[in-house]
Amino acid sequence: MITRNDFLKLAAAGMAWPLWADVPAVRRPAAGRKLRLALVGCGGRATSLILNMLGEDVVALCDPDSTRFEVILSRMKAYKYAGDLSKIRHFRDYHDLYQKMGREIDAVVIATTNHHHAPAAIEAMRCGIHVYVEKPMALTVAEARLMREVARQTGVATQVGNQAHTTEGVRRAVEYIRSGVLGEVKDVWCWVDRVNAFAVRPKSVAVPSTLAWEPWIGPCTRDVLEEGMHPHGWHAWTGLGNGSIGNMGTHLLDPAFWALDLYGTPPSSVAELDCRPGGEGSWALRSTVEYVFPAHGKFGETKVRWMDGLRGDLPYDDAHVKPMDRATELAYANRPPVVEELERRHGVNLGAVGALFLGANGAICLTSGGAITFVPDKIRKELPKPPMTLPREKHLTHMEDFFRAVRGQRPAGCDFATAEPVAEAVLLANVASRAGGGTLVWDGQKVVNNASANAFLTTPYRKGHEVV
Repeated sequence: MITRNDFLKLAAAGMAWPLWADVPAVRRPAAGRKLRLALVGCGGRATSLILNMLGEDVVALCDPDSTRFEVILSRMKAYKYAGDLSKIRHFRDYHDLYQKMGREIDAVVIATTNHHHAPAAIEAMRCGIHVYVEKPMALTVAEARLMREVARQTGVATQVGNQAHTTEGVRRAVEYIRSGVLGEVKDVWCWVDRVNAFAVRPKSVAVPSTLAWEPWIGPCTRDVLEEGMHPHGWHAWTGLGNGSIGNMGTHLLDPAFWALDLYGTPPSSVAELDCRPGGEGSWALRSTVEYVFPAHGKFGETKVRWMDGLRGDLPYDDAHVKPMDRATELAYANRPPVVEELERRHGVNLGAVGALFLGANGAICLTSGGAITFVPDKIRKELPKPPMTLPREKHLTHMEDFFRAVRGQRPAGCDFATAEPVAEAVLLANVASRAGGGTLVWDGQKVVNNASANAFLTTPYRKGHEVV
């Protein structure tokens, strides 16, 4: 039996990936039958995801916090779920779910804390279950690569919850940039007003009676629950979440990978140019990251920058940070100077979240939801309309795209093979931060100028939590 650690050692040594000999055949539902779905993780994100599952057959809910079941069931009832709510089974631990219902589930939707994404997804795939997982797809680079490889070997349908990938706006922007009408795009700026961090380490608190601690903490080496960590604040803690870039980076970096054909071109370097550290155990209160992608194909060297958090030395308090970890005002957010200059010059508001593509003939700005802004606005009419080269399906949602893949119609647009390089870039920013900043030279497999940084490509797990 090959353990997760064995797998990662083989990967690090450049050896062949192990093959899983005991994976069940991929199941495809009969024509006309509803998909049998399980929802793993019933927190805040799940209240939106469940609405996209109501046309299918929801057979199970899984969450360590028992209070979440009624929230999801009430949501399903309010939105007129046609099935029998009383038949939906409840589980506190996904290991138990897969063991007892693995053959009764076609697909699983995973919306857990980030540190459970890989274990929950890999176990499902090895049961022959198709997997939709929220972003980022994994906690570490090694996990993301493992997920991609297991998906390839098992042949299940996969999708990462990067909803903007399916939108008209992102696809149209990609067509504009690929066509060259903007001129050569050498610089991309991505930013977000999230502050998924804390300035002072919170105090430890008692585990609520409704929260099953062992299934919740799972493989993480942390041993106490801290104030604000559950149900939403876990994004801020190392070992549980991936900070602001982990929360939003997939949405904003993916269009750059798509438009500039970076999926097969890893960055040659990742540099943390600026960082305002958070409290002990926290991700940064502010960060600026620069990726340098080498010339490839028709594209020259490209720099992609990321900015998040609080501007300057503004205090982390209620006046400057909202309860959901956003800057309370746009002026408090750590945004690119080039964005603010374009706003002043052209009288536009590019917002608190965006990805700006700068070309010789103007710029295109995308929000996380996929809306396009042309800068200056006049180029919207002046630039030649690029041909429509990417497929469109009217009213197709990101979840429906996944369901069609489960039914064997075609791969989902943001499957693990597509999403993994983007996840890797997001997670390399975490590596740079944990390695103390500066520039990391990346050869596509390891950091070559800072050997100690490579330890952060993987995550230490508690004994007994290997994926086997």
